[in-house]
Amino acid sequence: MIKALLTVVAMACVSLASGQPTAPVLPDSLLLHAQPKHARQGKPFQAIVYGGVNCGFARVLIENIDQFGSCAQWDVVVVLTDSRETILKTYPLLARNYPVFSNQEINWSFKKDDISPQTFLFREG
Repeated sequence: MIKALLTVVAMACVSLASGQPTAPVLPDSLLLHAQPKHARQGKPFQAIVYGGVNCGFARVLIENIDQFGSCAQWDVVVVLTDSRETILKTYPLLARNYPVFSNQEINWSFKKDDISPQTFLFREG
């Protein structure tokens, strides 16, 4: 049931970033954990999960993020609106397992409404 729900949510939320010329700049120096288990591997696509710590819908996506991480064609990256400290306190395992960034540090803005959660899919290269 949860897989079906996540699939529907992902299909409804995923933007192919047609209005975005490129993916956000995500320097390794701003990763919340230096070497996440599922580090970016330069796959053809980059899926970005954007949300906030206090958003219940974002929590559902984050708690089931392994469903997204099993795709061989994309790297999964998480960008949360909260501070580094709040993210690490709330989701310590997430930061150890996936590349996680605080949007307060990278200052990514996009043309869509700044609501969460949102997922973006960017073609690399």
